[in-house]
Amino acid sequence: MPKSIQSPGSVLNLFLRGYSLNPTSLSKQIKLSQATVRLIALDKTRISVSVAMRLAKFFKMKPEYWLNLQTQYDLYLADSNAKLKKLIKSIPTAKKPKALSHR
Repeated sequence: MPKSIQSPGSVLNLFLRGYSLNPTSLSKQIKLSQATVRLIALDKTRISVSVAMRLAKFFKMKPEYWLNLQTQYDLYLADSNAKLKKLIKSIPTAKKPKALSHR
């Protein structure tokens, strides 16, 4: 994985270490199951809007940080998927409708 793309789990693990937390203590603070926090830290589950809002509140940041991180990671994984890339390549592009061509 390129250095510019970090998985949400790896970033969460950096925050856990930086704040001297573990998944159990964080899960209690953000009122989320310990299993969910552990699965995120292992990149086994995605960061949802609800989780992003909880993490953002706790770490004094915006939820968009976590959601953008998740989206960038998802796009990286999708771009690494040869089958999906082949499928996307086979999809034609839409022709601009005449009504929009004057803009």
